Amino acid sequence: MTTNIFLNSYQQPENKLTYNFFAILEILNSNQFIDYLTSKQTSEKPIIGIKTVYGGGETNPDGSFDIKLSNAKQITVFYENKTNRRGLDADQLIGHLKQCSESDLLLVTSPRKSDIEIVKEIGDPRIVFRTWQEISLYLKKNFQDNPIVQQFVEYGKKSGEFDELGEIYSEEIQIYCEYLKINFDLKISSIFQNFIHDIDFSKFGFNNIKLHYSDAWGRKGAEISLKNTDNSTYEQFGAICLYYDIDDHGIIFKKNLPELAFFFDIDPEHKNLLQIDNEFKEIKNNLVADGFESNLENELTANQWRLLAYRQTISDFKILNVQEIISFTEKVLTIILKNNATKHKYFSQFIKTEEI
Repeated sequence: MTTNIFLNSYQQPENKLTYNFFAILEILNSNQFIDYLTSKQTSEKPIIGIKTVYGGGETNPDGSFDIKLSNAKQITVFYENKTNRRGLDADQLIGHLKQCSESDLLLVTSPRKSDIEIVKEIGDPRIVFRTWQEISLYLKKNFQDNPIVQQFVEYGKKSGEFDELGEIYSEEIQIYCEYLKINFDLKISSIFQNFIHDIDFSKFGFNNIKLHYSDAWGRKGAEISLKNTDNSTYEQFGAICLYYDIDDHGIIFKKNLPELAFFFDIDPEHKNLLQIDNEFKEIKNNLVADGFESNLENELTANQWRLLAYRQTISDFKILNVQEIISFTEKVLTIILKNNATKHKYFSQFIKTEEI
């Protein structure tokens, strides 16, 4: 292989992204993906050559790759990549086009939708333009089972390289103005603080818990801890919360929107006790069958503090108020009782206040 995604020596973010993108192209070598990028019909395993570095020209593309079309003809796709730090330049693209034959292409990627206007001004059909948002969504949707591809998508999101940070559009301004008018953060904080006083866990036998409001780790709401921790086996805790930022938890949103979530957490130092506990594994499997998600083996996220989660996208709710969150909480507790989960120490220690 020409590229090695684990041996990326570039320091500049733009060059690092370019190299990682070429590595994905070479790893996949998918005519489906290349057809999408180039708007051409290509052969199976279309990439037949990659060049990552150009120099010495009037302008230097960020790289190129040679592809075979479905009619067996070969063309070169020259590549120009932009991030939110550097804008697109018409003269640069015109210089790149001088290296293209009539059948070659120039692929341009950028986080900015508005860069398409520069491409339109040049008016050369050999230029193909794609935004990083479009590319990442395509990869996420069409290569769900490829872990390297999904890591590339996550890298672009977490690094900010795929984000359109340099511009704010009118529809975004409108959304922001509406957000300010409804004062969402203040409302959701007030709802959860009232929820803490109104929820009755004792109806379900959960008497050894105390609640406090918190906004941390990308979740805001009612944090759950044990009242009596003298004989706690797992240092377990949890939360009923608005899960709004994935950076800490590392759990991808179901619909790319914040979620109402019930988390059961554990100190990682004690997680191995549950990993070898067949009784708990059986309970976990039953809970998963009823809608829970498991992170017992760190299969949901590498964040080892997370153990179990029950999540629902907030757009599923017609209204969010104290009663809706109580109903959500009681639904989760009902699932726990239905599956006799409180037979196990992890859950029973939320119940007993003495001789834990």
